Amino acid sequence: MTNYSSILGSLLIAIIMVSCNTSSTKGGDLKEANAMYEEAMKIEKRVTPLMEDLIQRRNSLSVQGRALSDEEQAFIDQVYAIEDQFRTWKENRVDMPDSNKEEETTASGRSPSQWLRIQKESRDQILGIEAEVTRLTSVSK
Repeated sequence: MTNYSSILGSLLIAIIMVSCNTSSTKGGDLKEANAMYEEAMKIEKRVTPLMEDLIQRRNSLSVQGRALSDEEQAFIDQVYAIEDQFRTWKENRVDMPDSNKEEETTASGRSPSQWLRIQKESRDQILGIEAEVTRLTSVSK
């Protein structure tokens, strides 16, 4: 009986440790997801004025009243493409709940690990958009 109690006690301790670790990981996922969301919002603020400048340059080229060079037409096409990507990113962005409390974020139907995946994908997309906008800005000068 003592051996059985010892095994049962060890099993109970293991379950408690795993449960605590899982809860800690979930909280860590939410914190990391929120940090990625905040980073994406900062990148968006940097990209917006650059995007507006590119659109203005594109529009200036489009109304010149002369045949555009191949380079100018390529630039215009690229600005349309990145403008579309940026608009789509903003429309599809999933904002984090106001609270980092697990019960409030899971009420949305998403687990902490899903929030982390969503925010990582969103951040990665806006980083790619920023890189393309920066490239186009340097090319068009």
